[in-house]
Amino acid sequence: MDNSGKEIVPPKYDEILGFGAEHIVPVRNGQKWGFIDKTGKVVIPMRYDELGYFLDGKARAKLNGKELYIDKTGKEIH
Repeated sequence: MDNSGKEIVPPKYDEILGFGAEHIVPVRNGQKWGFIDKTGKVVIPMRYDELGYFLDGKARAKLNGKELYIDKTGKEIH
């Protein structure tokens, strides 16, 4: 948006949360969440039902009803 509130570029995501301590941000398209970096590059695809912020290299996530933790590549942490 410009200073008058006019849309210049259509929004790419339905919801964008703020940047956390580890400089990637949760974003939502439709019902799925993923992460982008500060340049807007998708670093973890939108596939999660819920996401939390990264802290100490891991984030809480929910995928198909299952609660889990993921690393910055989207790999499940056991």
